[in-house]
Amino acid sequence: MQMNVHLKYYVDAARRLGIKVDILHPMLWARFEDGDKHWYILNTAVPLNNTPSTTIAKRKQLTNTVLRNAGFPVPPQHVLSSKQETRELFRKYGDIVLKPHKGLGGKHITILPNSVANLDRAYDEIVEAGKTPLLEKFIKGDNYRILVLNGRVIDVVRRLPATVVADGEHTVKELIDMENARRHEERTELRLIRIDEHTTHALSTQTTDDKPLTIDSIPPKGMSIHLSLTANLTQGGTIEQASDEIHPYYEKLAIDAVNEVGLSLAGLDLITPSISEPMQDIAINEINFNPGIRLHYTLPKSQQRDVAYEIMKEIKTVYRGETFH
Repeated sequence: MQMNVHLKYYVDAARRLGIKVDILHPMLWARFEDGDKHWYILNTAVPLNNTPSTTIAKRKQLTNTVLRNAGFPVPPQHVLSSKQETRELFRKYGDIVLKPHKGLGGKHITILPNSVANLDRAYDEIVEAGKTPLLEKFIKGDNYRILVLNGRVIDVVRRLPATVVADGEHTVKELIDMENARRHEERTELRLIRIDEHTTHALSTQTTDDKPLTIDSIPPKGMSIHLSLTANLTQGGTIEQASDEIHPYYEKLAIDAVNEVGLSLAGLDLITPSISEPMQDIAINEINFNPGIRLHYTLPKSQQRDVAYEIMKEIKTVYRGETFH
């Protein structure tokens, strides 16, 4: 039976814990029962977080405000009301990110627009989607997802944008097709890499022989080519295990930030040049109140942390009344 990719991990974990499962819709939700207690999981949403905190986390500007007021490192952020304001901030910061005030899967996010035309197009895309545009200063560094469960970090992964390595013989498009064929053949959890305007933009920020790359370029052998400026799995991104690399400073930062918002379960997105040592130029990008767990299972099995099992154990404990969060 085909099942929602996130839900299937929770269902498997529940069965291993002796929890009764009733799959109400395989692509959406299920009912879980342990003794005289029961709960539901809907896609990625589990019953561990309270409503006010999920509302804060759902709205990116509220999260940014809460964390900034509490002294956490967050990027400068502005709620936009016009294209003119957007252009002025573009001139002020140079390197920026445009994103909707709420949303999932990296939709309608534009990183490093390189012209006023691209800036206006990104603004219109967000407005036409019925969202409020936000502008943030772009923070350089690697993107990490830190999964926090009731005061402890249960997994850390490094999120990388979709990338191919040139062989000196094939075009960028051919390299993408070859990588997609590999992913399909090996039946990996990784999504296929899309070729769209975001791919074109990402390529334009990279050069060879002083010329911007295009999908028809044949880059020199060994060149790593980033096909997106976001590290989102939905755009073909990849994952590396980083739990053994994280410095205690970042663990405490993530736990404290999640506690500040008031969440019991959260996926905190951190941007830093290094997860192994405290750095100055870092930022908490956002906090996800219903974090997708699929990305934690895209790793080779030997590197996976069974986060669904840990989360389901916590739910069972809470519902049995052995503890309260």
